[in-house]
Amino acid sequence: MMSASIFWGFARYTGTPKTTDTTLALLWNRSSQAEWVIRCEHCNKFNIPNPEQDLLKMIGKRGPVCAKCGQPVFPKNGGYVHARPERQLSFPGYHISQTVHPLHILSQAKWNRLLDKIENYAPLALYNEVFGWPYDAATSPLTMSDLQKATHDISVQRPADVRGLKHLYSYITVAVDWSGGSMVSDSYTAYAVLGLRRDSDLIDVLYGKRIKHGVTPTDEANEIMDWIRGTGADAFTYDNGGAGFARLEIMNHQGLRETPGLVVIPINYVRPRAGDVMVPHTGMRESDLYYYTLDKSRSLAITVMSIKATRVRVPKFAETDEKAFQRDLLALREDPNSNYFGSSALCAKNGKRIAGPPVQFSENFEEKKRLATSASMF
Repeated sequence: MMSASIFWGFARYTGTPKTTDTTLALLWNRSSQAEWVIRCEHCNKFNIPNPEQDLLKMIGKRGPVCAKCGQPVFPKNGGYVHARPERQLSFPGYHISQTVHPLHILSQAKWNRLLDKIENYAPLALYNEVFGWPYDAATSPLTMSDLQKATHDISVQRPADVRGLKHLYSYITVAVDWSGGSMVSDSYTAYAVLGLRRDSDLIDVLYGKRIKHGVTPTDEANEIMDWIRGTGADAFTYDNGGAGFARLEIMNHQGLRETPGLVVIPINYVRPRAGDVMVPHTGMRESDLYYYTLDKSRSLAITVMSIKATRVRVPKFAETDEKAFQRDLLALREDPNSNYFGSSALCAKNGKRIAGPPVQFSENFEEKKRLATSASMF
């Protein structure tokens, strides 16, 4: 009805986003993101009561304190400051936390109750109910800040653009993850073009795309073949599951394996294990049946660390662009539930465990040994 109105329409969204991928959390990211910033009268620091900034350091025994010098601070000495002032008139957003709200700080009894919540609440309830902030039970190993630091300015829109960059790169790879056709969550065929720098060990993601739903296998195969041939790729790698069978058959008929200088690398994902992250299996009956196995959890962990260290870079993008393929990296979560090796596992956003179901060990050593042995056979 608002969109049909001939007058100005306004909508107000209030509440607490429970997790980072809810509607409220997405709206907050699109807003001006105003925080009640408090100036310290002792050291002049401007304290930002945001869990990603100073909030945790501002919680004192008798009230809010300066995150820098530890002296008391008073909300009356503060005011809203918009992190994105250019959105202030079009989409203002305001965050308030119990830790700086007058109703909570003017009474010592109420502040003591707040301290009790901080001491005893589970993280999910604490961030939601006290801090007014979204929280995921699983932790995100990558942040938007990490991604923005690991960007480059190279613009690639078509295969010929990569050929023009051959003097910068010693090795070009086209990598594909086929759509699984899932009915539970969105599943796309996605591909990326990566280059290994000649002057260093940096890897640049030069181009990436999710292919829209409804595209035929033939069109998908043609699009990927255009990038393999058009870039003069040195390698083509893909997940060796059944979902890509039709596309690969089409590509093989188009001469995929006869492409000069191209190495084809099929990948089979496996559960966490000891040894190398990636292992070749070349002793096959026929030469075109070889494949590599990849420990997916550990390979994701290596990728995350490489991005944090800016050894893997992605094309520059706007934080407000919710369709940017780079944002898919933010969907990774580190599951705090132990797997059968007693460690955490990196998972996709929908919560699907990559490491497999946990095994509950008994206190009996022989039982532990038996279950560990059976788990290693998965």
